[in-house]
Parts: sequence; C-alpha cells; structure tokens
Amino acid sequence: MQIMNIERDAKIIASGSYISLIYGRDEGMISLLVNKIAKYFADPFDVADCISRVKYQDVSPAILSDMIRERSLFVSKKLILIYECSESINKELSSFIKGMDSTEHTLVLFVGGELKKNSALVKCISEIKGAKVVPCYEAQPFEIEQYIKKYFQERNIFFKVDLPQYLASILGNNLININQELEKILLLPNLKEVSISDIEGLYTHDQSADFFKIGELFCTKDYDAISNIKNTTDIIQMLRAICYYINRLIKVKVCIENGQHLEKAILTLHPPLFFKSKNIFLSILNNVTAKSLYSKLSNMITIEKMVKQGILDSSAALQCVLHCMD
Repeated sequence: MQIMNIERDAKIIASGSYISLIYGRDEGMISLLVNKIAKYFADPFDVADCISRVKYQDVSPAILSDMIRERSLFVSKKLILIYECSESINKELSSFIKGMDSTEHTLVLFVGGELKKNSALVKCISEIKGAKVVPCYEAQPFEIEQYIKKYFQERNIFFKVDLPQYLASILGNNLININQELEKILLLPNLKEVSISDIEGLYTHDQSADFFKIGELFCTKDYDAISNIKNTTDIIQMLRAICYYINRLIKVKVCIENGQHLEKAILTLHPPLFFKSKNIFLSILNNVTAKSLYSKLSNMITIEKMVKQGILDSSAALQCVLHCMD
C-alpha cells in the first residue's frame, strides 16, 4: 500500500468489509491505518470503547465467536483486533472465519508483521468474499514528502517550498516517528510560515559525545558542571544540545506510554544509546512524562528565538533555561 492510499483503504475496510488483514514491515503505517479504520468504522465518541483486542496465539473459534456475540449497552459497533499474527493458521480457525456471516456491526481485523504473500493466513483471508488484504510496505522518500505536505496543509500551516523535501530526507520512513517529529513543529511559537532555519534546533545532526553530554547535564541539573562549561560553550549550542536530548527522551517515553516495552523503545533511538549513559538516561526518563518533555522542548525553542532576536543575552538565556528545567 502506498502511504497516500491510507485514507482510501481505511474507508474501504471500515465501510465495506467484515474481515480484513493488514501486514508488513512498516509498523508506523500499520498503526496509522488501524487508527483510521477505527475512526471511520465506529461512531466518533465510541472509538476507544468499540475495540476489543486478542493475541493471535490466543485466538480460537470459541474465543472469537464469544467476542463477536458479546454486545455492549454503550456502543453499537465492535472492532475485533487480532494482533501479532503469524503466517500459519489452523484448520479450525480457517473454517470458522470462512463461514462467518457478514455484518455491518462487527469488523474482525487481523494485524501481522512481515508475512509472505503465499502464507496460509494471507491465502485464507484473500479467499474470503468481501475481505481486504493490505500489505504495508516502507514508504519511499517522495511519498514521505507528499505526506508531510498534506500534514501541514490539513492544519493550515504555511511552509517554505523546500521544507517537505528536507524533512523527508532526515526523518526516515516510520510514520509513528514522523508524526511525533512533525508534532514538535506545531510547538513552535508564532507559527506562520515554517522554514528550514526555524527547525534546525529540533533536528540537529551533531551527535558527538560532547553534544550529548551537554544535554544530559541540563536534564540532570548538574549545576557545577554547567557552571564549568557556560563560558566555553555557545548558548545556541547548549539549547540545541538540550533539544536533542529531550527529543530522544520524548521518542522513548511516547513509545512506552503507547504500550511498548522499555528495551524495545530504547532500540528506536538513532544513534543508539551509549551504554555508559543508559542508567542516567533511564533515571531521567522515570521522572518525567511526555507532556512535561514537550513543554520543556517548547520552552527551549522559545528561548533560542529570543536569543536570535536579541531579546535575551547569553547570561539571561542561561538563567531562563535553568528555570525551565526545574
């Protein structure tokens, strides 16, 4: 599936199918597609309540039958999400889903990772009349560029013509990560027309150990160490180091708050977390929320703008930074 077809496929599955399969390598695209299917399938205020989840390894005809028959007094539709699907399917479950009655009130959605097109599960669901099978491949750079343009346009955000291409070149192709990074741009103060220079502090490529250490010092509030570097380190470099470190904290924290295991969430960091810094990073992570991190990030961006505009000198900016990190 191409990234720009997400809306189309979500509407087709939500309105014209009672059983479907989504699979592929791109977890971000799968997650976004599932969320949009739920949005189009359920009543606007019932999305969270209409979803029932079960692991593929735990599902059986009896369990699935009970889930389908179960009715709620509060929601009229039911989306049954069967996740972590493997390539195989036993005869009993295959016979059951092929014999299911079509209903507009229930949607059974199988979700898997990398499955072969000729695997038993893919073949089984492909043979069911009205079912839709959607493979989610990693998006290409030009698709990401179009997606970013649409993201800004839907939010009435004006942007310089070269911005989408720049962002597509540095954000990778995981839609979960891309959405998280684009949300940070929405935090920019006085947002009118976004240019590359406006976001350089958010997406700096300086990944040296010293750069990482500066961010760590401010996040751990090591005032003695900060005092030692304040006269030898440019305030803009400090601010960007802090933003870089906070961005990494946000990335892991959001993954955890979305139900991902800690160690798997840490593996999403690029470059990887240096093992000597891991305990300090986790200590900071355990004492913050994603919301508080986004607030700190917004403050750092505002302070940098005020420095560039000549409103704050280096000394005043540093005091603002220390105050915002408390």
